[in-house]
Amino acid sequence: MDTISTHMQRDASDDMSIGSTESPLCQSNMDCDSNMSLWLILVLILLHGTITISTLFGNVLVILSVFTYKPLRIVQNFFIVSLAVADLAVGLLVMPFNIAYFVLGKWIFGIHVCKLWLTCDVLCCTASILNLCTIALDRYWAINDPINYAQKRTLDRVLIIIAGTWVISMAISSPPLLGWNDWPERLEPGTPCQLTRRKGYVIYSAIGSFWAPLAVMSIVYLEIFSALRKRAKAKKSRFGGVMASGMRHRDNDDIEDSGSSETNHNERSTHKPTTGQTSLIDDDRMDTNVGTTPPKASGKFE
Repeated sequence: MDTISTHMQRDASDDMSIGSTESPLCQSNMDCDSNMSLWLILVLILLHGTITISTLFGNVLVILSVFTYKPLRIVQNFFIVSLAVADLAVGLLVMPFNIAYFVLGKWIFGIHVCKLWLTCDVLCCTASILNLCTIALDRYWAINDPINYAQKRTLDRVLIIIAGTWVISMAISSPPLLGWNDWPERLEPGTPCQLTRRKGYVIYSAIGSFWAPLAVMSIVYLEIFSALRKRAKAKKSRFGGVMASGMRHRDNDDIEDSGSSETNHNERSTHKPTTGQTSLIDDDRMDTNVGTTPPKASGKFE
C-alpha cells in the first residue's frame, strides 16, 4: 500500500509540474481561490502527513515487536523485518519529499537530491515487492516440504535470501545513476524531477519491479492453495475412515453385548427348574424329619 500510494503521489506531482514553474495548486496569489481553496490544500497536506506518520509508526512497531518479544523472534519473521525496513525507508526517504513536491508543484532541492530521491524510490519500492515474494516462497516451501525445509531454514540461509533481495533491488534501481538516464545536467525552474524516460530502462525496471514479482507471487499462492486443499481433503478422508472404523467396532461391541445378555438369560432359565426341585426335595426331607422321633442320646448321658 505504501508503494502504490508513493507512485501515485509521484506521478500526480510529475503531471502537474510539466510546463509550469509555479505551484499547480496556486498559479498566482490572485488566482489561488479559483484553482484550489486553501482548506483543500491543508486537507491534502494533512492526509499525506498522516499516511507518512502511520507508515513510520507501524513499521517501527513491527521491527521492535520481532526483536523484543521472544515468541516472535524466529527465523522466518526476519523476512517480515526486511519488508518493514523497506517500507520504513519509503516513509523516511521518499514520502516527505513527495509531499513537498506535491504541494509546491516544483522541485526545489536540486538535481543531486532529485537523483537520490528517485533512486531511493525505486530501490525501496522494489525491495518491498521482492520481500513479499520471498515471504510467499517461504510459505510455499514450508507447506510443500515442512520437515526438510524446517531443517534448511537456518539463520544464515534466511539472511542470504534477504541480502539477495536487496541486491536485486539495487540492480534494478541503480542503472540511472550509472548513466542509463536522460536527466539534465541541472534542473531549471520549470524542469520536473522525474525518472528517466528511456524505453529500455522503463521496460527493464517494470519487469523487475512489477511483472516478474507479480507472476511469481501468483503462481506460488496458487500452489499454496492447491497444496492446502489437497491436505484438507486427505485429512477429511482419513478422519472419515477413522470414524467408520470406530462405528464398526462399536457395532461389534453391541453385538457381543447382546449375545452375552442372551446367554446369561438362557443360563438363568435353565437353572430355575433345578432350583425348584431342590427346594421340593428339601421340603419333603423337612416334612419327613418332622414326623420321626429324634434318636436317643447315648447312655452315658442318662
